Amino acid sequence: MKLNKGEHVHLTDVEIEIANIWGQARVKNAIEENAKDNNRNNKKTLDNHILGCLGEIAMNKYFDRCPRFWDKSDSTIDMIWYEKTIDVKATGYTNNPRLFVEPEKDTPDKRCDIYMLAIREDEKGSIITLSGFVYDYEVFRDELFDFPNKENIKPHHKKSYIVNSENLRSIKELKDFEKQILKNI
Repeated sequence: MKLNKGEHVHLTDVEIEIANIWGQARVKNAIEENAKDNNRNNKKTLDNHILGCLGEIAMNKYFDRCPRFWDKSDSTIDMIWYEKTIDVKATGYTNNPRLFVEPEKDTPDKRCDIYMLAIREDEKGSIITLSGFVYDYEVFRDELFDFPNKENIKPHHKKSYIVNSENLRSIKELKDFEKQILKNI
């Protein structure tokens, strides 16, 4: 299997099961808090939440942190890292993976400082590639605001801010920054 470029994080069976349980809890909370989720395909919603949880667990494992299990389902903050907020955007698309940020979920008052792309490399979720990251000011630009699939636009599709994986900064840049901070303590 050819893996995407980035930092590869291997998840254990226990971590994958935690992502499944955490994803189910998020869906339940979302349905209770927001009636519009009742109209969505529950299987797809569950799969998306589990995928997001896998990405968050991988990011926290890479940075040796504890995931924010206690947060509500509508929170965009997945990790607070040296006073910076991070939102992980996960995808199961291994060919031409892209980071998507939906404007209605990331209004100026809810925006994170950093957006990170996590790619599920296998169906199980045992390999997650942290492909890269961008700062918020690099995402919210007019030239990046478009439809994900211009050739096949459907009524339910929404415009998003889209960054191709090759335009992301290396995750190692954050790790090197962290090493500098810890070295100076």
